[in-house]
Amino acid sequence: MSDRVPQVPDHGTHHYQAPDAISVRTPAMSPQQTSIPDGSWVLVTGATGFVASHVIKQFLERGFKVRGTVRDLAKASWLVDDVFRSYAKTGQFELALVPDLSAPHAFDDAIKGISAIAHIATIIGWTADPHQVIPQVVAGTRSILEAAVNEPSVREFVYTGSIAAATMYMPGNDSRVDQDSWNDFAVQQAWAPRPMSPVALPLCTWQAKLRQKRRPGSLRRRESRILLLIPWCPVPLSASH
Repeated sequence: MSDRVPQVPDHGTHHYQAPDAISVRTPAMSPQQTSIPDGSWVLVTGATGFVASHVIKQFLERGFKVRGTVRDLAKASWLVDDVFRSYAKTGQFELALVPDLSAPHAFDDAIKGISAIAHIATIIGWTADPHQVIPQVVAGTRSILEAAVNEPSVREFVYTGSIAAATMYMPGNDSRVDQDSWNDFAVQQAWAPRPMSPVALPLCTWQAKLRQKRRPGSLRRRESRILLLIPWCPVPLSASH
């Protein structure tokens, strides 16, 4: 089996072509008492993602079976054909198709026989309208929670997110974060209108022109970096990125 996991491209100043995968050395795992028996099935959503792929690797190495959800089985075939091939051959790893996270009953089939869930997938939209992203994310979370409640085998549910949901991570913020913490400012900002600043507007316009010209090479990579720096530009990344 290959111990390779997906690598995130480097968006620094150099035109660095990141390898498709990297080798990861994992320390020996000490036996730990868990709330579900060894060999239980765990559902990990967003299996092709950077974080989810690492989570899958950890579960498999600890003796659990993993079912990963993906939006496209063909595009995610590298998980079973390469990265987790040995686990797939022994029936310890498999993929489940969930093309639309926000659809009603989207996870009903994927969750059958599952003992624990790590919900890592989310909906990311390059749009200035929060109404096109936030309600869909909420609907997807409700969908998988409802499926978990209705599946008798589910005993554990982990929902991943950002520290920004609880507090603003910045110098000088020494507030205590616990289960009752909630970042109201982040909620306000998430729903706030996205007016184009004098800097953002021309950059987004330039970005759109680059897409129309379909220039290869460094310009295409530079276009991606601009989108990462200005995520509210209403021009999405193309499939080629």
